[in-house]
Amino acid sequence: LPQAEWLRQMKSSGHVLVEGAQGYSLGISAGFWPYCTSRECTPARILSDSGVPLNDKIRVIGVARVHPIRVGGNSGPWYKDQEQISWGSLGVPPEKTTVTQRDRRIATFSRKQTVHALQACCPDDIFLNFCNYNEKDSIRAYDILSEKGKVSWLGYGPCESDIVKV
Repeated sequence: LPQAEWLRQMKSSGHVLVEGAQGYSLGISAGFWPYCTSRECTPARILSDSGVPLNDKIRVIGVARVHPIRVGGNSGPWYKDQEQISWGSLGVPPEKTTVTQRDRRIATFSRKQTVHALQACCPDDIFLNFCNYNEKDSIRAYDILSEKGKVSWLGYGPCESDIVKV
């Protein structure tokens, strides 16, 4: 659609939901170059790429994983306060990458990653997902996120009924 028509349709719809494809830490300025994507992964950039104008009606919902992931293979380092773990240690089957079907890499939750992402993205609410992988790790991640922002939902599985409003 031409930009003017797109803006008209957005305005008449009342609400538009835009989802970013990658997490903040994969943005080009997040500190992991060259193991990153070719642009920023912030709400402002995602809205700009989507043709959604910034205004005072924007509500940002941040999504965090109890155990952050990266693609399989040589996909870069983790934050210094986290370590790579195995899927087996969590007792869940490995997640696969979409294109190559490689096992994703998985790590412990990072306070530094959380602080950086929240400073750059300024979410109004936070959804903490994959709480079903490990209760102790989920509580730790929830506590860290709660110090810095408003955790509004917890995800325990793939169904809508697995989401708990906090």
